[in-house]
Amino acid sequence: IPPYVLKHVDAPSVGRPPTTNRSVALAYGTGSTQGPRPTMEDAHFAHPRAKEVERQPLSIFGILDGHCGRRVADLGAQFIPTDFLAHPSAGTNNADALIETMIRADH
Repeated sequence: IPPYVLKHVDAPSVGRPPTTNRSVALAYGTGSTQGPRPTMEDAHFAHPRAKEVERQPLSIFGILDGHCGRRVADLGAQFIPTDFLAHPSAGTNNADALIETMIRADH
């Protein structure tokens, strides 16, 4: 499952103009459960409010399935958030930033 990328924005209200630059609360939690394999093979990352773009906080969260080994999942958890947040389009075009980050991670 690719990382879920969230950009915090205010939703427009019916009958009033949308507000801007209002603080948005974000709650999250992490956890893991080992399945039938002898070791835990999955990894995850959570970087709330990791960067600010155009005065809006940018967060990145991900779950990585180890598929018979934890090494790749651990490497993904280490490098994917950093590479995504360093991408010049992160926060303005998250889809492009995520696609290019994942392609880079695959090479």
